[in-house]
Amino acid sequence: METVAIIPARGGSKGIPGKNLKQINGRSLLQRAVEAARGSELITQVYVTSDDEAILAEAERCGARTIRRPAELANDTASSESALLHAIDEIEAGGVTLDRVVFIQCTSPFLRTADLDGLLSAMTDEGADCGLTVTSFHGFLWSPSDDGVQPVGHRKDHRPRRQDRDPVFLETGGAYVMKAEGFKAARHRFFGKVAHYVVDNASAMEIDEPLDLQIAHEIADSLETRQGIDVLPDKVSALLLDFDGVLTDDLAIVDQNGKEAVSVSRSDGMGIERLKKLTDIHVSVVSKETNPVVAARCKKLKVRCVQGLEDKVANVTAWSKEAGIPMSEIVFIGNDLNDLPLFPLVGLAVAPSDAFQPVLKSAGYILSKPGGRGAVREMCELLIEKFGSDID
Repeated sequence: METVAIIPARGGSKGIPGKNLKQINGRSLLQRAVEAARGSELITQVYVTSDDEAILAEAERCGARTIRRPAELANDTASSESALLHAIDEIEAGGVTLDRVVFIQCTSPFLRTADLDGLLSAMTDEGADCGLTVTSFHGFLWSPSDDGVQPVGHRKDHRPRRQDRDPVFLETGGAYVMKAEGFKAARHRFFGKVAHYVVDNASAMEIDEPLDLQIAHEIADSLETRQGIDVLPDKVSALLLDFDGVLTDDLAIVDQNGKEAVSVSRSDGMGIERLKKLTDIHVSVVSKETNPVVAARCKKLKVRCVQGLEDKVANVTAWSKEAGIPMSEIVFIGNDLNDLPLFPLVGLAVAPSDAFQPVLKSAGYILSKPGGRGAVREMCELLIEKFGSDID
């Protein structure tokens, strides 16, 4: 019996054309939803259902499985329930036995893994059949009538203080969870006993109009950067980088003679240059890759390079003692399974946004940028903001 996440993301959107692929802080709305789900240890698999080829390609890039949605279930009149029921049929046809279904909407860009875990745990603890994310609501509602507007849930002659009122919650639209069998029978997301999980105001934000996207950019610039600074160790003396998938996009071009070329980011190079100039933080590349391109790139960046490593733990711990830099003062960026043994040993283990799923789950911080496309620059700027000098 599995708990799976299903993310419906159709191609058509009249309010914001191409909405599900719009980016906030370098990550598409779809990517943010997939990553939130993939980070949960309670969710066994993530599926994206869509009629749009670009969305399906983005879903696969982010590590989700894809379900092609029929056109009749992707128009303006089709319900989310119809898309979920179709996806469940497809998943079960593949031999998966479902226990719970987590329904996630891309329109909540700041939904966190912790919110999903909290909702699933609330459903279990309360013995509920379904659940939803909510946020506290303190407004006074009014409804039109023949005699002007009338209060909803309060009296005209009594205005109690916020702390004196019974709690009321607003549905966020971010996430819902349902027992699979109950949902198939009810064909609606709410049935039986309903659990709830209260999220903060940022997690509750929904993207419906172009103005919402502008506001979300402002929130991301403030909220997500601040979170990155907050997780940094009190002292950082070294930044260690894997090569493939961190300084590159993990792809290689191979010519007819077998020679390889990789894609790197000039922005990452600038970030390293600024970090070395504005801080005393040492930068090294530690890589399993033996290709000469690693040494060539490190020479260009003027950073220490150790490649061909089968055992990164042994090498880094030995270097740590030799350099007199405690492991607790090291930030390490890795993206794949061979990086995982080093993660619990350093002060902060970091992953690019497109890292392999077990790496995302184990990382102490996930960057908003993918490998080879600004991830290293993002980390460098966080380090500069916290530890850099005023001279620039």
